[in-house]
Amino acid sequence: MTVDRDIRKREEFSNFYIYFITLVGIVVLAVSMPQFRIPPDPSIYLLLVVFIGIAEYSPVPVWKGSSALSFPLLYAMDLTVGTPVTLVTYASLMAMVNAVKRRPLRLVLFTPAQLVISLALAKLCTLQFASFYAASEVSSELAGAISQLLIFTISYYSLNNLMVDLLLIIRPQPYSWRHWRLKSIPEAMVAALSFLYGSIMLILGSQNRGQIDAFSYLFFFSPLVAMSLISSSYMRMKKEKMRLHSLFQITTELNRVLPTGRMDHLKGRIREFLETQAFAIWYKSDGKWALLLEDGTVQTKPASSKELTDQFETITKIRVISNRDSDHVRQEPFFDDAVRAIVYSPLIVEDELVGMFAAGRTRSNSFTPEDVQSLATLSNQLASLLKTRILISEREQRLVLEERNRIAREIHDGIAQSLAGAVFKLESAQRKNYHQVGDLKLVLEDILRKLRVSLREVRQSIYALRPYPTERLGIRQALEQKIGSIRQDYGLAIHLQERGRPYELSPMVEKVIFDTVQEGLQNAVNHAKATKVEILLSYQEQQVLVKIKDDGVGFQLLDALIKAKREAHYGILHMNEQAEKLGAALQIDSTPGKGSEIILQIPNLEAGGAEHDTRNVGG
Repeated sequence: MTVDRDIRKREEFSNFYIYFITLVGIVVLAVSMPQFRIPPDPSIYLLLVVFIGIAEYSPVPVWKGSSALSFPLLYAMDLTVGTPVTLVTYASLMAMVNAVKRRPLRLVLFTPAQLVISLALAKLCTLQFASFYAASEVSSELAGAISQLLIFTISYYSLNNLMVDLLLIIRPQPYSWRHWRLKSIPEAMVAALSFLYGSIMLILGSQNRGQIDAFSYLFFFSPLVAMSLISSSYMRMKKEKMRLHSLFQITTELNRVLPTGRMDHLKGRIREFLETQAFAIWYKSDGKWALLLEDGTVQTKPASSKELTDQFETITKIRVISNRDSDHVRQEPFFDDAVRAIVYSPLIVEDELVGMFAAGRTRSNSFTPEDVQSLATLSNQLASLLKTRILISEREQRLVLEERNRIAREIHDGIAQSLAGAVFKLESAQRKNYHQVGDLKLVLEDILRKLRVSLREVRQSIYALRPYPTERLGIRQALEQKIGSIRQDYGLAIHLQERGRPYELSPMVEKVIFDTVQEGLQNAVNHAKATKVEILLSYQEQQVLVKIKDDGVGFQLLDALIKAKREAHYGILHMNEQAEKLGAALQIDSTPGKGSEIILQIPNLEAGGAEHDTRNVGG
């Protein structure tokens, strides 16, 4: 609670600072307005207005930041039409640029006010220096003009950055040395470039090259404006590319880890991508809501499923809460009071609500349309992944239920029947009076035979219920262990090759892969008389490929199918049945005298963008 109070207090201080600077800026503009006069020939003025608007709307990328190249244009306007006109014009242009970029109202007012104050104070410093320079014995007019430009440039950029730094220090968001350096170095480089451009303008103006008109300004400042437009467009494309790359990395990692639920290492990436101080992801399963992932200033006391249902079931599209105080929202059960702006994005697939993604920031009115669009894009990816996770979970639950029913049928039809028959015979023997020992012996032998059969079936059922080798060891180690035992027992040359970057498979997929390989090895040992077996496990983008190839005697597939129907063992039919449950494709190729090949292709329902084996079925 102490941390929350500190955040709220700093937020209040920053708001007060913004309002104070805005008020001072308005006072400066009010003083300048009576002196505002449009010159008789407004062509140069209008040209500079257009150029300043373009330069402010299209900041240039410098080092690891960006800054507008508008100062040389402001300096030229100050020389041609005077400081009052420059102040009023610049404030109006900045307000329009911020409004067009859909920035919060307080920034629309604060930014022009802060820049106007910096410009006015910089002009006062320059005038003081001009008075000092005029009193000195230095007679070079050009040197004096360049010196004044230097003072004007240093004063403007220093005051401007000082006011911004104060705001960033007061705000509750961290403002480290690294942040200051990332902001200040681009500003210093742009200040140096502005001074150089302004100096060239003064040098050319002192050479008496004829009348300076609008065309002169057009040709001189066109390269500056063109550089702003081109570099700004490049920066926007690069930023969009980085955003898409970041989104791709997040969704790729989500594809990989979402089925396992281990997502804590993604918190930093998601927070950096959305630039938020808090976020939370919930999912809906069997009509109940549960928290999947959270980070930042989320309520320490988790909300109940009923609270989540009451809140989320009414949200059918993205909801933006710009300010928790002014938007008159009901008490938020999910985020601390320090979070002032919140966006809720429902995760919907085919008109079904499968989850909710919420992000919060400690600054009010801080979510731009671009931020909301980024959150919506990530939400679409999350919705598809959550739906896939639900489908996978339902499928595995169905398979587990089928396996339980199968075991129950085996116990009922086999073990239970045998035990019931043995008990019935024992009870009958107890009631009968056998005159010959031989008759009793025959009855007991029959009972013992049935009990031994039941005991064997019980042991088989117990063995079937034990954790599968793939569950204990993982698919790779389980296969290597099986291959090792076959090598040791039969001396068969077996080569296992793994391709692509392994990704997590469901237990059922690993079981089917293991059983298929095991059946292929048993066939090579017991029937094919093979000397060599090659096994391929290939992790591809859209599927997992398993191939077992031997150099044995081969067989006729039709004969093998007929035999498989008669014999109660795993065999071809069971392999095919297990593959169908996974939506996989099983292909068996064999020719007498030319060996056999089993190919299993299992679709990867959690397909993502990791590195995979891109080669085809042929290996």
